[in-house]
Amino acid sequence: MVDAAPVPCSVASADSRDGLATVPTTLTVAGAVSEVSISNVGGFELAWDGRSDCAVDMPVSSYSANITPEEGRRIRRKSFEVTAGSACAFTFDLAAKEWTGGCTE
Repeated sequence: MVDAAPVPCSVASADSRDGLATVPTTLTVAGAVSEVSISNVGGFELAWDGRSDCAVDMPVSSYSANITPEEGRRIRRKSFEVTAGSACAFTFDLAAKEWTGGCTE
């Protein structure tokens, strides 16, 4: 069996809600992970290997992430919120099991 290649940062599904503003967002992970999946209630889905920064335009919304560390169990439903502004940056701290950061106006 051949392992799938890592996914650097890819929007698998766009948000289906009309009229939402998008904000340039940079996501990073502090720690070794093998997979990050992020989604919102509008159907937005992002897949990412967490190995390098993920720069993506994200709709203004609340998000939920599942993070799979290289060692240990999957960390589920860790949330963050993209708010209207000029840019957002979030870092998932694997040791603390939480997102830090936010959006600027």
